[in-house]
Amino acid sequence: MCSVHSDNLEALVQARTAELQHSLSLIQASANQYSLLFNSSPNPIFTCDDTTLAFVTVNEAASRHYGYSREEFLRMTLHDLAPPEDLPVFLDKLSKLDPGAASSGIWRHRAKSGKFIEVEIISHHIPSQKIFLSLAVNVTERLSLEAQLRQSQKMDSIGQLAGGIAHDFNNLLTVINGHASLLLAGEKLSKGADSLKEIVEAGKRASALTRQLVTFSRKQEFHPQLADLNEVISHITKMLRRILGEDIALQTDFSPSLPSIMADLSMIEQVLFNLAVNSRDAMPRGGHLRIKTSAVSFDPATARQNPEASPGHFVCLTFSDTGCGIAPENLARIFEPFFTSKERNRGTGLGLATVYGIIKQHQGWINVQSQPGQGATFQIFLPASSARGGALQMTSTEQKLIGGTETILVVEDEAPLLKLIQHVLESHGYKVLGCPNGRQALDTWAEHRKKIDLLLTDLILPDGMAGTELARLFHDAKPALKILYTSGYNADRLAREFPLGAPVNLLSKPFHASRLAEMVFQTLNAHP
Repeated sequence: MCSVHSDNLEALVQARTAELQHSLSLIQASANQYSLLFNSSPNPIFTCDDTTLAFVTVNEAASRHYGYSREEFLRMTLHDLAPPEDLPVFLDKLSKLDPGAASSGIWRHRAKSGKFIEVEIISHHIPSQKIFLSLAVNVTERLSLEAQLRQSQKMDSIGQLAGGIAHDFNNLLTVINGHASLLLAGEKLSKGADSLKEIVEAGKRASALTRQLVTFSRKQEFHPQLADLNEVISHITKMLRRILGEDIALQTDFSPSLPSIMADLSMIEQVLFNLAVNSRDAMPRGGHLRIKTSAVSFDPATARQNPEASPGHFVCLTFSDTGCGIAPENLARIFEPFFTSKERNRGTGLGLATVYGIIKQHQGWINVQSQPGQGATFQIFLPASSARGGALQMTSTEQKLIGGTETILVVEDEAPLLKLIQHVLESHGYKVLGCPNGRQALDTWAEHRKKIDLLLTDLILPDGMAGTELARLFHDAKPALKILYTSGYNADRLAREFPLGAPVNLLSKPFHASRLAEMVFQTLNAHP
């Protein structure tokens, strides 16, 4: 009996040994395959400690692309590759990964040469080994080629852009010139008032068109204030109905307990205007447009389902129309600048691109759902504010007129604009000395500097003397002098070419007459 039991035990041990050897051979084969894939990959692959971010392993491709030897890599951490401003965002994305999920994105890494390269990183977190496993693809050249292609496409679209802008401005100029001619011909007082209103409205639309171009570049001055989106929409509903026409029914559905938002009201009105025009053009035979507001919240898990979303509390603006819808091949391109599916000479392709730029500037995002023949729904999410919104500020035409008796030196090279500024300020009680260029301003200053209280100057003047040079010369001679700049260029260009310092009083063109008076009053009465 003992011999039989011993034989069975020995056979069992041999079988288990054979199984173990087979398992080890499979593990070895798997390890060899992993090593082969790891080292033969044409793209960098590396693992990092999930706590210290130190490199644990790197393949040969990583050395080729980054320029560091394997030994150098193993003495480094991710801090040595990623810029300080990028790394926290990268790690935040990794920290939100679900088990088995991957994070991908394009980041900047510093090569050994000191040059930054663009890399697309796909990372997995392996908690059991306490490491991040990452695959990096150098996309620097690809991104450069894509940028060149986009620039080429923009250049090809300049003709269409110029045609669309010229078409819109010609209509506006026709309105302005036509009504101005009626006034000059001695039109009756009652009808003259109507003509003046039409001229003002046409001027506002022209101003909105230029603002649309500037906003498209995302360089427009940003003036946020606490606001109730329901009030903003209600405030311009009448205008939206005029845009849509009588054959399109407009329905509003406001949430009664909507949180406030921090927003630039003129920009939000531009969003509403552009979306209304987009819906109108999609419903040439009439239809229905519904504008809805609601309060929504997203937890981290829900926010991760949309790459542009973020967790938190938001106000949702929904535009739903019953129009022709958007073709699937166009849906991914609707926010591209200059892209339009409309007929030639109908729009510039900037409408939805402008909407996208404004919403991104407000730290929000847009979802779009549409199918051909079934209309389109735009959902815009804007961060909610915990503060309570007050009533909308009165428009500049409704504000109380303000003025003074101070003397103002105005430097403006456009003769009609100089004449207008002088007329507006004199109507508010100010004494105005007008100059068309910097040289004449120097002469006027030499004669009247004791009584000049404010310098109002364009930043860019035709005689090679910038407004900032005049301001510096005059302020050095008279430190109590107040200074107000004007310019038709965007703030980004001004920051590059005219480092004014802070704080700076800048009145952006085009401006309303009452805005001019308001800025002059504020500048003159500001405490030193």
